[in-house]
Amino acid sequence: MVINKLNAPRAISKSAIIYSLRCMVGYDIPLNHGCLAPIPVNIPKWSILDPDDDAAVVGGNVLTSQRIVDVIMKAFKVCAASQGCMHNTTFGDDSFGYYDTVAGGAGAVSSLFYK
Repeated sequence: MVINKLNAPRAISKSAIIYSLRCMVGYDIPLNHGCLAPIPVNIPKWSILDPDDDAAVVGGNVLTSQRIVDVIMKAFKVCAASQGCMHNTTFGDDSFGYYDTVAGGAGAVSSLFYK
């Protein structure tokens, strides 16, 4: 865990892993925790990717999650560098609110997986 806002909750870390896998697989796979079942995910407790409940995590969604994706893509040598950040989209009124993060990027998945 770091003493700033760049911590990413475990759920965000796993979401970045699922996103990376979906990008590298040449067909649609479910966007759920079940697709991680055959993959051991070892995230050290109290690390920047699994901080305690009192840690600031706001930057983990938009910055750290993109770094996780970049590291995974680089490890598999399948992607150029991303934009490096996400953008927030939020709207609503007194009766509802919607918040989402939209990934940005300038790279492309290698054609190796789509031959």
